[in-house]
Formats: sequence, C-alpha cells, structure tokens
Amino acid sequence: MSQPTYDIFLSYSFKDETLADQLAGRLKEDGFEVWFAKWHSRRGVNIHSAVEDALNQAALLVFCMSPRAVESEWLKLELSTFRSQDLLGKKGTVVPLLLEDFSLPKTWAGYYPIDFRGDFDQAYEQLKEHCRELLDELARSSTSGTTSPRLASSPYFEKRRALFPRLARPAYLR
Repeated sequence: MSQPTYDIFLSYSFKDETLADQLAGRLKEDGFEVWFAKWHSRRGVNIHSAVEDALNQAALLVFCMSPRAVESEWLKLELSTFRSQDLLGKKGTVVPLLLEDFSLPKTWAGYYPIDFRGDFDQAYEQLKEHCRELLDELARSSTSGTTSPRLASSPYFEKRRALFPRLARPAYLR
C-alpha cells in the first residue's frame, strides 16, 4: 500500500457543498492535508477508484451529517469503505458533524457529533482541536508500535515530528 496522503477525508452531500467548502478551506489553512471532492475530482479519472484510494490514505473521515448525507447511497459507501479498514488493521477514526436538526439513523447512535447547527466558528474550533488531538494520539501510539503505518506516516504526523522530535522516539528511549 502507498504512503498516506491525507489527514482528513471530507465526506459530504453535494447539496451541502457550501458548508463543506468552508470547512475544507479552513482545515487546509490550519495545516491539515484534506481530500475534498471539489479539489480532487477530475474529468477522465474514475471517481470510484479515486475516492477509494483517498479513503485508504486518510487517517480521519470527517462526515458532514444532514438528512441528505445519511440517505445518500454514495456516502454510505464512503463510510463503509472507510470503516472496513478496521477489519484490515488500518484503523482510522470517523468524526461526525451535525449540520442541522433531523432524526439520526440508529447506525449513528454510538457517535457524538460536533454541533455545526449554531455558531460556525465555535464549532470549527472544536473540530480543529478534536482532529489535532486524534492525530496526536495516533502519532503517540505509532511510536509504541500500536498504530498502522498508514496513520503513523500521515502528513500531520510528519509535521508534528519535525516540530516535536520526541514524538518520533519510543517512550522507553526518552
């Protein structure tokens, strides 16, 4: 498998693209490597293969939850593809964002979404910090050998290691 390319795969309904566009831009400004369909889809490229490759190369999947998204067969496929990586030992984390009020399907009962129904900036700060915490946690566990190489060599991890070399060394060697 090739080295990971993305910290975050942004999964959203195209009907929610305005908010997704805002999120992708802010995440990129804040140093995350983001796979965003609007930026990475090209004519002549098999979208199914491109999405599957990106999902396999992402540490986190940020899922923009709306009635349109949870009913979308395409987004269900993205989610199941990403979740199936757990079975292959290439663990990633799903980070759900609640975009509006609606009745969540039972499959989302175990998740605690970040609430984007109110103040965007406040919710975005929660998302940014949560993603950083998850990626830092994955980086720390990679030094102990408990994280897959896909997550251990995420672009975010590499940036963190450059800034904090101690993260690159196992705890028993510090």
